[in-house]
Amino acid sequence: MSVDYTAIREAIDLSDKHSFSFWDALIIAAAARSRAVRLYTEDLQHGRVVLGVEIVNPFREARPMKQH
Repeated sequence: MSVDYTAIREAIDLSDKHSFSFWDALIIAAAARSRAVRLYTEDLQHGRVVLGVEIVNPFREARPMKQH
């Protein structure tokens, strides 16, 4: 994917709407445009879904299962 005017405009809009940095918003926009369903990053809010892309922190500890 190339970064074109549409991608930059979408990143600016995401940045304004969701308070992301421009660069984080551009990464999310690029992931959405490439039809990714997950974006692995430790820099954004785990579990949030933006433009259909789920943000996943790969370093977040899994919750322990409850034992009965």
